[in-house]
Amino acid sequence: MVRQTNYDLSQYHKLQEYKKYYALNDVGLTNKEIHKIKNSYHKENLSTNKDSIIAYSIIGYYKDRIINNLQKITNHKTFTKKDITALLDDDLIKMVKSDDNKLFHFSFDAKVFGVLFRKQVSILYYDDYKWNKGKSIHSHKEKKTLYEFYPNSYNTIDTIHTNTGVNYVLFGHDKVRGNNFMDHISLYTYEKGKLVHKFNYSLAHEGDEYAIKYDKINHVIDVVYTPNEKYATSIDCYCEEEEIIKLYNKTQTLKRCAYSFKFTGDTFELVD
Repeated sequence: MVRQTNYDLSQYHKLQEYKKYYALNDVGLTNKEIHKIKNSYHKENLSTNKDSIIAYSIIGYYKDRIINNLQKITNHKTFTKKDITALLDDDLIKMVKSDDNKLFHFSFDAKVFGVLFRKQVSILYYDDYKWNKGKSIHSHKEKKTLYEFYPNSYNTIDTIHTNTGVNYVLFGHDKVRGNNFMDHISLYTYEKGKLVHKFNYSLAHEGDEYAIKYDKINHVIDVVYTPNEKYATSIDCYCEEEEIIKLYNKTQTLKRCAYSFKFTGDTFELVD
């Protein structure tokens, strides 16, 4: 299954969302897969003679296969016993995991055309079951949790231990286009069989310097950045110099915003 996933990722990586059609013989499919597509896809997805398929449709085909493959891999009873990050092609899919080997994050390009910030297929998986010998993986499949959503990717997962359980801090710093970057940080905990999203903060900015930094010892999020006209209208701007930000183009005065969030035992709150 890992080999098949790497193959599907390699074929998916070659696809371009701005193309109109792809010849079915040129997208890495077997004759059996081509026959199935010709006889199951709606006519609007295929060319008149059924030898080509519209680009977004074959992108969706491979995207679904990769997600389904990851579902099977994460549900396998040996999943947490092997280093999945060493098995999947890290040039094609980004992977991070928590120190307790419980929370895993996978992400790859969503190939969505015309979006300013390129979206990622982002899958967060939590392993909540300790496998016993002789147990069927199918009978306990519902014990596994796999989430799919579309934020940017994550670079690290840190943990915060409290009396009520483990909290996970996920941080990402992504180049989105040109000299534009997106920093984002989220807090999750696992309660009653599901992941609970407790906090999220993101900031688009120019330049590769990190605008968001996380102090994992004191559990403090520090935000420091130089605002500009493009990103000054963020609804999450806590900078005290907001009036100066609005006049940024007129004054040509560089001001740096700085504020912090501190973990309270349940979530992160803005420091007064």
